[in-house]
Amino acid sequence: MVALGVFVVWLAAAAATALFFVWVWPAIVGVFLGLVLVFLVGFARPQLPKHPPGPALARSDAPEFFRLADEIARAAGARPVAVLLLDGTATSSSLRVGLRRTHVVSIGLPLWESLTPDERVALLAHELGHDVNRDPWRSLFVGSSILTLDHWHDFARPGTKQEAKEEGLLAQFTWGGQWLAAFVLESIMKLQTRLTLPAHRDAEFHADQVAASIAGTSAVCGLLDRTIFVSSIHFAVRRAIRGDDDLWESIRRRFEELPEGDRVAIRDAAVVDAVTTDDAHPPTHERMAKLRASVAEVARVRMDPVWSERIDREFEASRRRVVDELRAQHAAQ
Repeated sequence: MVALGVFVVWLAAAAATALFFVWVWPAIVGVFLGLVLVFLVGFARPQLPKHPPGPALARSDAPEFFRLADEIARAAGARPVAVLLLDGTATSSSLRVGLRRTHVVSIGLPLWESLTPDERVALLAHELGHDVNRDPWRSLFVGSSILTLDHWHDFARPGTKQEAKEEGLLAQFTWGGQWLAAFVLESIMKLQTRLTLPAHRDAEFHADQVAASIAGTSAVCGLLDRTIFVSSIHFAVRRAIRGDDDLWESIRRRFEELPEGDRVAIRDAAVVDAVTTDDAHPPTHERMAKLRASVAEVARVRMDPVWSERIDREFEASRRRVVDELRAQHAAQ
C-alpha cells in the first residue's frame, strides 16, 4: 500500500500539472509557473536503480567469468548477467538498473581473492539467487518506491536550524516546512521498511538455498563463514597498502596464518553479536544454521582451479586498478 501511495501521489501531481497548463494557457505568467511545476514533477519522478560507478566489464572482457555466470544462471533459472563491476570492497551485490532492468553484478576483489573456487561459485550463485527469490526490495514496484521516497526525503531535508535563524524569519518558516515534510517522508520510509523487512530477510534465506542447490551446502557455508572474517580482509588490505606487499598474496596469507584459536573466538563473538553483512540481512550464523538444518545439497556447478585461474587472469587489469585506487585512498588519508 505504501508503494502504491507513492505512485498515486506522483501521478496526481503530474495530472494536476497538466490541468494547470490547460487552465492558464496562454497566459505568460501561468505558462512560466506551469513549466516550474513540470520541472518539479520531473524531478520527483519515480526512481529506478542507477548503474553503480566504476569501470564495467562486458562479456568480451571476461569470457571465462561470463561462461561461469551463464552456467549458474541457467541452473538458478535467473536471467544472465549483463555487466560485471569489480572494486576494492569486501562485499558483493547484484541489481537491475534502468528501465531495461540490466542485470549488474558487483564483486569486491578482496573478498573474491579470499575464496576457494567452490566458494566463488557459491558467491555468484547467491547473487544470482536474488534474481529469483522474490525480494520485495528488488522488485520494480516496491524497490522503485523505496528509492523514490529516499529521493524525496533528500530533497525535502533542510539545512541546520542555526543557518535558518541567521537568514531571517522567512527562512525559519521555510525550514519548518522542510523539516515537517522530511519527517513525514522519513516516517513513511520507516513504515515501509518495517512492513517489508520480514519478506526481504526471507528472500535472503531463499537466495542461500538457491546457492546451495547450485554450489553445494558446504561451499555456501564456507562462503558465509568467510564473511564473518571480513575484518581480517580489511586488516590484510591495510597491511599491504601501507607497505610494498602484494595485496592479493597478503589476503591469502592472512587466512592461512590466522590461528585456529582466533578463528573460534571470532566465530563465537559473531554469534553473540549477531554479526551480519548489513542491518537488513539476517545474522550470518542463523543463515548457516538454517542451511545445515536442511538436506545437504551436492554441487551442480563446479569450477576447478584451472578455470578459476583463467578468470583471475581476466581480472588482472582490474586487480591493478583496484590496488592503485586503494593506495591513492591511503595516501589521501
